[in-house]
Amino acid sequence: MRGLLVVVSLIFICKDVVSGDPGSSNISEPFLLVADFRGEIILQVNITSGSTTTLPLGNVGQPWALDYDPLTDYVYWSDLRNDKIHRARRDGIGRETILDINSVRGLALDHARGDIYWTDFSENTISVAKMDGSSTRTLLTSPAVNSPTDLVLDPRNGLMYWVDDGNDRIDRAAMDGINQTTIITGVSNPKAVTIDYREDRLYYSDQYHRVNSSDLLGNDIQQLLYEDGKYVRGIAVDENYVYWTSSWYDSSRQGNVGKVG
Repeated sequence: MRGLLVVVSLIFICKDVVSGDPGSSNISEPFLLVADFRGEIILQVNITSGSTTTLPLGNVGQPWALDYDPLTDYVYWSDLRNDKIHRARRDGIGRETILDINSVRGLALDHARGDIYWTDFSENTISVAKMDGSSTRTLLTSPAVNSPTDLVLDPRNGLMYWVDDGNDRIDRAAMDGINQTTIITGVSNPKAVTIDYREDRLYYSDQYHRVNSSDLLGNDIQQLLYEDGKYVRGIAVDENYVYWTSSWYDSSRQGNVGKVG
């Protein structure tokens, strides 16, 4: 795989299951989508060969968080340069800006309900809207959340999990924002979070270059990976591997996408 600049978001796209929601899709082969912040591109990665293709999405700004809807073939991403959330098909057709939002560091789709969730790092909020950007609602705000970053949904159980960077913890709440609870504390400068829906495991990273996993209650914490000198900024999981994106403290050095099984 060619060198990347600052890779900050990563999702795994499976032909059968995406974000834990089974259903039909138009995907023939599983792949990864990667946001390259400094390169200002969004890449599709072949998980077998490691080859990459830049999606023809036009000027994506500085992409940070992203997700994908397999039913419509739309990629959704946050653009930190222009403070917006955009969407377009992978072939670039149908591009539009759906929301004007500051500092979106986490983004997740609820495919079954047609909703998009996001975190606003600057405003200390977690919000939801329809996938076209309509019917916006703020679910949680300060002091319940403090500098929220990455976000993952568990639609099977009606729950969402997110990184609370300001309080060095991982929190959980119902997808309507009620019943918030802290499940993991003492995570120094947490970065990324995702769920292995098959194994009911939560994966998250911290500033000490580690990727850990726990059960969905925050118990049985195990260290999976140590990336010396790098921030692990994105994590994705399939039935065989955990994938991650990492970048160096020195932003002039190239980042990478890796996997461990």
